Amino acid sequence: MAIGSGIIGMALQQPLSASVLHVSPAGNDANPGTAEKPLATVEAAQRAARVTAGKVPVTVWLHKGIYYLPRPILFTAEDSGCTYAAADGDPVVLSGGARLELKWEPFRDGILQAKTPDGMAFDQVFVNGRRQVMARYPNYDPNVLPYGGFAADAFSRERAARWSDPSGGFIHAMHKGHWGGFHYLITGKNADGDVTYEGGWQNNRPSPMHPLHRYVENLFEELDAPGEWFHNAKTGILYFHPPVGTDWDGSVEVVCLRLLVAFDGAKNVTLRGLIFRHAARTFMETKEPLLRSDWTIYRGGALLFNGSEDCTVADCEFDQLGGNAIFVNNYNRRITITGCDIHDTGGSAVAFVGDPEAVRNPLFQYGDQGKKFGEIDKTPGPLTENYPKDCTVDDCLIRGVGTVEKQAAGVQISMSMGITVRHCSIYGCSRAGITGIARFTAARGPVSTSVTVAGAGM
Repeated sequence: MAIGSGIIGMALQQPLSASVLHVSPAGNDANPGTAEKPLATVEAAQRAARVTAGKVPVTVWLHKGIYYLPRPILFTAEDSGCTYAAADGDPVVLSGGARLELKWEPFRDGILQAKTPDGMAFDQVFVNGRRQVMARYPNYDPNVLPYGGFAADAFSRERAARWSDPSGGFIHAMHKGHWGGFHYLITGKNADGDVTYEGGWQNNRPSPMHPLHRYVENLFEELDAPGEWFHNAKTGILYFHPPVGTDWDGSVEVVCLRLLVAFDGAKNVTLRGLIFRHAARTFMETKEPLLRSDWTIYRGGALLFNGSEDCTVADCEFDQLGGNAIFVNNYNRRITITGCDIHDTGGSAVAFVGDPEAVRNPLFQYGDQGKKFGEIDKTPGPLTENYPKDCTVDDCLIRGVGTVEKQAAGVQISMSMGITVRHCSIYGCSRAGITGIARFTAARGPVSTSVTVAGAGM
């Protein structure tokens, strides 16, 4: 299995009919993009690549380093035939975050404080490449499931009495029947001192919160353990309690973008050997119900495919992303995910989800009765072509899925056709290894989603 970042090590000889560009964080966008004088940004490389894209194959070699993206990269039909790859096996990171060089001062009890740039808001902090813990109650313990710790009194009136202003905090709770989980934004406290909140739309099977499996986070007064942090967006002060023995230079990386790369009408675009890191959490956006299931979804991920064909993501690593890693949305054909290491995702690893309007007689709730038999549209096959088809997840290692969202899967398939999952190891998932298989009926006979799993550890 060829997985991970930059394992390609390809010193390829490009044919004379091909175009080659080089990019390095140490380069300059005024350079011509040669190996000796590389460009500095992916955006500049994309502009240069589009000059010959679609006419000759174009390879953009990304050299060692972290590329902090000011905005998502968008691949369209203008990028046809382009390959973006890590050069010579170098570790190449496409980051939706920013590196902050901060001046730290003591606060209290081992906690440090530093002023962040004006206007910054972020939901994740990384130190030495590892995601740190947002201030929470109860404190995080990786040996406790679920959530790394839970408490029945997580947001009780007595607990909330400790919090001067809980607005902006979050409540996370399991479904009462453990069919996934719920998430809520704390809006404040009422006159009686009870916490007020909104949310709970992350499950299509309504239920109260689980009475025990719940916790709260993003509350300043709960900053009381090594490894925890809290950012006051109003004052711009970041508080951090470094873990004991942490050796770091004082810089941190924070997450700014939820989307890193979008494919919109792209054809024959390949990403190879890249590391995708620092994508924001999206659990409060997970609210669209799927057909006849207890799932709701957010149609997005660090990589998002829309209306694209024959695109490939190969030998890439998806590292500690806040939401879904890869989302293949509505019409897409022959999208291939191969040789990838996808781990520690906040949501699902890979999702293929079509349009409910492509389904004849769609029903969303288990109890929905739908039309009478005589009124049902009995025409075979999908109503439209707006769904993923003939896509593959092959030779991938998928693990640690659903670190935030407990209704998440290694591979999710819904309202799709001809999806093949093979030779994958899938384990450590919060809900399912592979889930949500939906069927269409073709005009010439029954055709169902094809799922083949070999060597999968679910």
